[in-house]
Amino acid sequence: VAKVAALADQRPGAARRDEGLASLAVTVAASGWLDLGLGSSYGQNRLAGARLDLLAGSARAVVRIAGPFDGAVEYARRQALRGPSPEWLDSARLEAGWAMSRGRLAIGYNLFGFAGSGVDPGADGGRVYFRADVGI
Repeated sequence: VAKVAALADQRPGAARRDEGLASLAVTVAASGWLDLGLGSSYGQNRLAGARLDLLAGSARAVVRIAGPFDGAVEYARRQALRGPSPEWLDSARLEAGWAMSRGRLAIGYNLFGFAGSGVDPGADGGRVYFRADVGI
C-alpha cells in the first residue's frame, strides 16, 4: 500500500498548517497463520513559519488465533529530520482483529508512545483505536 497526500488547514483564529504525507506498507503471509509487515511514513509539516519533518517506521506481526479471529503486535519508531525532536520516539500496540475475505477489522490499544502514523504531530492523543483494512 502506498499513499501520498497534501493537506492545508486554517481554522478561524489559528495559523495556517500545511502537511505533505507519504507512506508505504508491505505485508507478506509468512505462513498459513502468520503475516509480517513493515511500514514507513514521511511527514513534512509547516505551521506558523516553523517546519517539522518526521520519518517513522513500523514492524508488525498478525497471528491467526481461531477461525477469522487474530491478534497483532506492532512496534514503531519515529525521528525528526528537521525541527524539534518529538516527545515520544517509540510506540507499541496490541490489537484483536476479525479477518474477512477482503479485509480486517480490529480494535487496538496503544501501550505506550505516539498514536497514528507518527508523522502527524497533532495525532499523539488516545490509547484505544479502531483499524479497518480493506482489500480490492
